[in-house]
Amino acid sequence: MAEKRQIERRTVLKGAAWAAPVVAAAVATPAHAANSVEVPDCPDCFKPALGLGILPGAFTAQAVRLPGSSRHGTVAVLFEASIDATNCVGIFDPAYVIAGVSAVLTMSDGNSYTSTIGAAAGAGTLRTISALVGEFNFTGVELPNGGGFNIGGIGIPYKPRPTSITVFPLITLQAEIGIPPIKVPVDCNPALTWNLNGEFGIGGMTGLGGTVNYTGTATPQR
Repeated sequence: MAEKRQIERRTVLKGAAWAAPVVAAAVATPAHAANSVEVPDCPDCFKPALGLGILPGAFTAQAVRLPGSSRHGTVAVLFEASIDATNCVGIFDPAYVIAGVSAVLTMSDGNSYTSTIGAAAGAGTLRTISALVGEFNFTGVELPNGGGFNIGGIGIPYKPRPTSITVFPLITLQAEIGIPPIKVPVDCNPALTWNLNGEFGIGGMTGLGGTVNYTGTATPQR
């Protein structure tokens, strides 16, 4: 009888040894499941909007061409606009951050120029409209001779002017996913375009260079 009890005890211990890894594996399963959860895509819900300041959507731009630089110069654009995120819903935290990545400026002569020199930074909230202040410098812009003042001191409009700007802001959202839940960043890079409404520039370009200033309103292009 004693020998039978010893055999039974060895059998139980052997079974327990095999059972232990199974329990450990079961405990580890939720963590593994959380790591394998797919990160959500950026929601396609960001739209350009009119600025929220005292002068909604106001923009200024300055074109500068240095002496001896042929027909090309630099255009600096500063505008106040907004990002419309009223239709953004889902598993994302309300707050998000914005960092300017690049922008494309289109002139009235049909030429476009890309800039990564500048910024369009800030923060916003989903399901609302949030302010965006952008400032970019575009180089190599074709700026022909023209404008200035005639003999009577009357200004001659400078015809080439900025007509639109497309900003590609890097918007970072926070999503809560998995079991147990973890926070993961989700980057969005929408193309947001504003029309730059202004009649012409004040100033002129000559063989010695020149400066032209523009003012107007940046309205969203839907």
